[in-house]
Amino acid sequence: MNTPPAQDRRAAAWAARRLVAFTLLSVAPVALGQGPVERVNAFYSSIAESQRSDLVLLPVLAELEQPPIGADELQQSMLLPAGSSNWDRAESWATGEPQVAVLEALDQITQGEDARTAMAFGQAYGPGVSRALIARGMYTELGDPPSLSAATFGYMPKLDDMACLVHVEATRRAAAGDVAGALDVLTDWLFFARQMADRAFMREALWGYSQMMDAFERIRDVAYTDSRGDKALRLEQILAAIARLDDRKIVGLERLTLPRADRIAVEQLIGRVFDRTGELNAGAFSSAMAAVGSNERPLRLFSEAARWSGAADGHANRTQTEALLATIAADFDARWRLDPFEQRHNTPPAFAQADGNSRMAVIDAAMDDATVLIAMRQQLRAEAAGTRTALGIVGFFYQSVTNFPPTLASIRPRWTAELEADPYNPDRGRVRTPPFEYFVPMRDTGAQGGGPHEMSVVARDANFSLNLRNDQFVLYSVGPNRSKEWARFVSDDPQAVQGDYLIWPPVISLLRIDLRQEGLLE
Repeated sequence: MNTPPAQDRRAAAWAARRLVAFTLLSVAPVALGQGPVERVNAFYSSIAESQRSDLVLLPVLAELEQPPIGADELQQSMLLPAGSSNWDRAESWATGEPQVAVLEALDQITQGEDARTAMAFGQAYGPGVSRALIARGMYTELGDPPSLSAATFGYMPKLDDMACLVHVEATRRAAAGDVAGALDVLTDWLFFARQMADRAFMREALWGYSQMMDAFERIRDVAYTDSRGDKALRLEQILAAIARLDDRKIVGLERLTLPRADRIAVEQLIGRVFDRTGELNAGAFSSAMAAVGSNERPLRLFSEAARWSGAADGHANRTQTEALLATIAADFDARWRLDPFEQRHNTPPAFAQADGNSRMAVIDAAMDDATVLIAMRQQLRAEAAGTRTALGIVGFFYQSVTNFPPTLASIRPRWTAELEADPYNPDRGRVRTPPFEYFVPMRDTGAQGGGPHEMSVVARDANFSLNLRNDQFVLYSVGPNRSKEWARFVSDDPQAVQGDYLIWPPVISLLRIDLRQEGLLE
């Protein structure tokens, strides 16, 4: 019997993994004797150990030192400029041996451009993790008996610290003149966050989505800072950065699927709190719900038990609970596959029937509203396509030395094969793909009558205004309100009811400039 080459085996393993993932929230046949935990862990069973990023990353991540003050929160680490009062501590931390080891591991687990052979974060939940990782808390604790709804992700705080490290390292490299290296480490981080976006629990996926969005914005931020300064990026480095972010490669946003462990967690919880007649067992209910409520706050176990001890009487029976769970799952699945502009997205999800409803506390306690991910996926589409387009404009500008492209179409085919559509713009049909909105202040008089462009920015709990001149360009999406408003009011908040979704100048860059002008980042 001939053994297929390693690449073919990896491709087959990837295909099998995707087949499992694409069965969105469906009730998969359960193998004889396979419990809920085993069902969830089966999602990772086809990943070869050589392709598991967790086996490379977690041992060194356990040794990661805590970030210093001034860089110990994500936003601080993204905004912190080189040379500021907190910079020396942050730089010293980022170049320490444990942190360098983590960055080397990050580089190792994000190599390649083919999603079929890319590494995946494949750690199982609960048992089956090495004793060394358990001793360091770098695993998912499910309690005793193992309960998916009570999962505590021990490695997540370290991943938060690692995010701070990556952003500090990107600033350090750019400040040292290695702007391409800064883009590289941020893209590495983007690729790792993409792995986490494929995880089975919604909490992990939410983290992955959020980190991907921050990575896209910081990639633009680094390019923006370079464009306003030394212009150290070479043309081939810009082309390489755009190529690496191609959605047909690792990024692959259209391959994203809904997490499935949360539904299985509810099914497990239902099996524990209802008796064979379908009625709620008050004792089992209070203890199980207490475990869910205190999963990351064990000292609250007794108070949570007291809270739920009298709540069993008003809960729906098993048949009603399972029926609503099936309805919620089907609704999430259908919405995930819908076109973003379908009217159904504007109607309340079936999950609203459980959200805050004491009669459906079992569902409410162990499940989250997955429509949040649907909105975030659309925002990610805008971030990804906007980043590639913005880098294409920067490339054109660097090549021409002094001129921005007269229109977006000018960046084809040198910088992008085609103009990508604005994901928030509904003006489609007859093969129309409306691109992002683009203009150069003062040059393109339709924007502001020929004068400096006045822009009001709402960003990360800040609100400020500024004027832009013809030494930079503006690239924006019409945003969730689907209205072109010439980027007079902008944000990077997809929930904004007014204004446009700003791609360039990056919001994080403008916020840093404003904070420095206010003397808050010295």
